[in-house]
Amino acid sequence: MRHSFCARFFLCVLTSLVFSFNPSYASEGALQGDAFTGVVSGERVNVRASDNISSEVVCQLNKGEEVSVLGLKGKWYKVELPKKALVYVAKSKVSNKNGQGTVSEDKTNIRTAATISSTVIGRLNKGVSVKISKEYLDWYEIEAPKGAAGWVSSDYIKKDKNFDNLCFVHNQSLSENLAQMDAAYQAELKKPLREIELKWILGGYEKFAADNKDTPEGKEALLKAQEIKLKVAEIEHLKAKEVYDEKLKNISSPRPGEAPMVTGTLNNVGKVPGRLSRFKLVKDGKSLGYLTSSRVDLNGYINLPVNVWGAKKDVNGITLYEADAVQIIE
Repeated sequence: MRHSFCARFFLCVLTSLVFSFNPSYASEGALQGDAFTGVVSGERVNVRASDNISSEVVCQLNKGEEVSVLGLKGKWYKVELPKKALVYVAKSKVSNKNGQGTVSEDKTNIRTAATISSTVIGRLNKGVSVKISKEYLDWYEIEAPKGAAGWVSSDYIKKDKNFDNLCFVHNQSLSENLAQMDAAYQAELKKPLREIELKWILGGYEKFAADNKDTPEGKEALLKAQEIKLKVAEIEHLKAKEVYDEKLKNISSPRPGEAPMVTGTLNNVGKVPGRLSRFKLVKDGKSLGYLTSSRVDLNGYINLPVNVWGAKKDVNGITLYEADAVQIIE
């Protein structure tokens, strides 16, 4: 019996790869939906500590990155934090040996900043290993481990494509179904380079060819699959080159490849007893917090728009940024 094949890439999505994580304690409540591997659809997408727009930004994701989605709450996806996200644990709960830490106490809190008042985004059990990046007084800055989770607006994550998104139907001819796959292929090629994904289409052609190998349409699909294999290699090469070229453009950054912690104009508000610092960051007429640094002479950046890398603290309800790198925005 002849099967027909439908490119249902506009209607079907695949749920894949279920991951198991400790819960994020910043926002409680049951999650909806299944876990899946998502793809970031926006530029510089914020991963937040809680499921609301006013919560702390833990890190940012780039367009095209894959992220492990644990479930949905309202309009927010709970996601596993990528390793590039830097989080904090108390020194008293971790032993340090040459930058490799071992958790010494069960239910050790993972926090968004080096302060006891910052948001808890996961917990670690005794014996778990963590990679230590820096030390801040009583805290270790570490790479986000398993069990650390954040929240991303569902507007900026789409479900990953897979050739299983293509499915059989019985009311179209083989030539019509082949034409639909050809249209899907051409539509994918018209997308911006970083958004092009051909492997799922390649899988569709290969399945169609195998199911209809004794037909002219099946043989045509096999030839098309061989063509797409070459195109996949070409696209991957172009994507890698684009990423490399972008890194070259950003080589002047003091922290290449890492998004700044905060951006604003540096103002000198003067020395006042009890004030955290005489330097304040302002953006669009609003104060972002005070700025201090033991590594950078902030006097050279007064009244200039800057990118700042470092650590964010909450001191009695007031935001304080400790900068370890500053860059003037041209």
